[in-house]
Formats: sequence, C-alpha cells, structure tokens
Amino acid sequence: MSKLWIFGDSFSTNHNKLIKKTWMERVADSLNLELDNTARGGCGNDEIYEKLAINMHKFNQEDYAIIGMTNPLRYKVYLQDKEIDVTPHVDNVIKDKLVEDYYFKIRAKSFDQLDIRYTNRIIGMQKELHKRGVKSILWKWYEYSGQDYQWPYTYTKWSEEDGHFGEEGHRQFSERLLLNIDKKISYWQNIYEPYDKLI
Repeated sequence: MSKLWIFGDSFSTNHNKLIKKTWMERVADSLNLELDNTARGGCGNDEIYEKLAINMHKFNQEDYAIIGMTNPLRYKVYLQDKEIDVTPHVDNVIKDKLVEDYYFKIRAKSFDQLDIRYTNRIIGMQKELHKRGVKSILWKWYEYSGQDYQWPYTYTKWSEEDGHFGEEGHRQFSERLLLNIDKKISYWQNIYEPYDKLI
C-alpha cells in the first residue's frame, strides 16, 4: 500500500493525545494511503529536513509527502553529550549562557533569513521528489514575512492552553489541505487565508 509521509513538529502530531481523529489520519483515509508520521513536537527545521533526507530512498511513486515547517528560530544543540531542543518560546529555559546569548543576540534577529534558507532547502527536496514521481506539499503554521496572519481565528476550537489545533481545527485543516492537494499545490503559503479563496 502506498504511504502518506508526514514531516513536521507538534502541529503534525496528536500533541496532547486528546484528538480522536487527527488531520493526518483524515488525509490518509481520504487519499487511501498508509500513514507514516515522522513528526516530533519541539523539533527544529534541521530535524525535519534531515528526516526527509534520510527517508527519501523509501519513497515510492504513488506516495505523498506533507511537510510542515516549524518556527525557524528553533534548533538543536549538543551539550555535555545531550541533545537539547532550543525552543525558548516554550517553558524550557536556556540554562547555558553561550547558547542563550547566541539565540537572543544573533539567531532571534535573523528570523526572515532563516525562514528563507529552510524554505529553499525543503523546496529543493520537493523538486527531487517530483523527479522521482512523488507528490508533496509544504506548509507553515507560524507567521512569516508577507503572510496574512489570522491565527487563531481561522480554525475554530483551538486548544485553549497552547494554540494547537483542537478536534474541530484538525477537521478544518484536513479539509483545506485536501483542497490544496486536489489543486496540485506544492507550497501552501498561507494556511490562514480566507476559506472561500480555497473553494
């Protein structure tokens, strides 16, 4: 059976284990594909790109890949032989002074440049997938330059505590995603666009 490959962060998972049917499951069912989800909450775009790269040899022509990018400021470091996700906008505090200085004094000031860099990398991978006969779509949940940002009003019933999709949000997102897949769109640039523009 052909597969639906998912790459992303917590927005591509059942992040609180309370969603009865996630957008990933809904899309897989609609496309009649077996779901293979590599997403992990809290990861950065380097990890998403790496997972896409190391799984490319497993893709078959009838497979489909959905790639959800995350906040470009996130990244992973190795401190004292431990992997640490640097996501300061979450509750985990940066305890290493050097890492903290790099994040706030350098990385945090390069949001748009990092977004462009990671986007170009993923689009390059999509071109290779296309050459192999594998279709894909790229999307982002975060606000970036040029985007008409409407979160959280576009998708109803978001989880109140953390801003992720709620049950209804998963359903709505899956419907919008399927509309874009049907239109053969490879880069869905604004998931918050008014719904009537997608019909």
